[in-house]
Amino acid sequence: MSSILHSRKKNLLLLELNRPKALNSLDLPMCKDIRQTLIKINTKDTNDNVGAFLMKGNTGGKAFCAGGDVKSIWQELTNMIAINKMDDLGTGKQGFLHTDFFREEYKMNHLLGNSLVPQISIWDGIVMGGGVGISVLGEFRVATEKCVFAMPETAIGLFPDVGSSAWIPHISINRQSIASDIGDKRAAAISEDDGVGLLIGLTGCRLNATDLLQTGIATHLVKSERMEELEEALSNLDMSLDDPAESRKLIRNTLNEFSHEGENDLFASSMVVQQAENISRTFGSKVQSVEEIMQRLQALKGEEEASQESRDWASKMHHTLTKMSPISLKLTFEQIRKGRKLLNLQSCLYMEYRMVMRCMKSWDFREGIRALLVEKDPNGPNWKPATLEEVTSEAVQEYFSPLDFDDYELDIDETNNS
Repeated sequence: MSSILHSRKKNLLLLELNRPKALNSLDLPMCKDIRQTLIKINTKDTNDNVGAFLMKGNTGGKAFCAGGDVKSIWQELTNMIAINKMDDLGTGKQGFLHTDFFREEYKMNHLLGNSLVPQISIWDGIVMGGGVGISVLGEFRVATEKCVFAMPETAIGLFPDVGSSAWIPHISINRQSIASDIGDKRAAAISEDDGVGLLIGLTGCRLNATDLLQTGIATHLVKSERMEELEEALSNLDMSLDDPAESRKLIRNTLNEFSHEGENDLFASSMVVQQAENISRTFGSKVQSVEEIMQRLQALKGEEEASQESRDWASKMHHTLTKMSPISLKLTFEQIRKGRKLLNLQSCLYMEYRMVMRCMKSWDFREGIRALLVEKDPNGPNWKPATLEEVTSEAVQEYFSPLDFDDYELDIDETNNS
């Protein structure tokens, strides 16, 4: 059976991720399928009257998509090393799974972020890594009470990719929500650079649906039990590629009608709002390095005037960061810094492709996958370098440098992404 099920409800195209045993993890054929579908529906001659497309997961609410199939990539890298093909690792040369997968995935991400046909994504269950990449760049992102969202790449020697440079640097916590939760005076003390992007990118912390709404990562909250009803309502809208602006208006109005309002135990409170002061103090306020974040967390851990809740939160975040790949932490910090200045998704993906190819060469990616996903090593990964202090700025900048040949770089054709 296909890993992506295609179906139609009038002029609404349904794309259902269909690898339930793998929590719908993306593989190369799935990326190709989605990209080719996007090319077809964004071209008038082949659109076939598709007015919008809805993406969801076929796991009964367990997962939308848990990420990319990195274990298969790890296996290829391990095999290449075993047969002494290390010179081809991470060069960008096509014909290898690790090269072709990321190249195809990033081209797909670019199309998703620039689709004329509106995308609606249903975040029911786990949404992580590559699953974020196939949905967060679309306009309508619907989270249910079952949603668990994270970008956990620093734990496996990678970084938040799939276009994350285009959105993580620019997210922030809803100011009105902070004020209503902790008061206007305390909210006013929180820096405009509130640090939530760095928190998400560096720690891989898990966010619930309310967190996502309060940061703008999700656009709507809808109860899981109403998904079939929502699909039916969306399918009855008069949408077409001839007037995508009107289609978006109709979709937005319908989602607003289904959106959850008021207090309800189904939707948990927001960690990012409750901890907004602590996040701003430790990850925000124009922090200059990962080492500085660690120092700020260490100081908050031991501050007698701070509440026990604040000290516990700082201790948890500090401990989390000590387990992550040091090179990944510094790489992610620099990625977010550079991403703030990039003008479009294409530029972000070009940068990330260079970065991810360098990660394919690195010890930490292979070690992270081995320890956490393959062998489930109770001792965890053995990172090299083992400490932040050992990671030089020169080593970090090498990840952003051009690949050896122009033909090995990511190439995105703005006309059709082919």
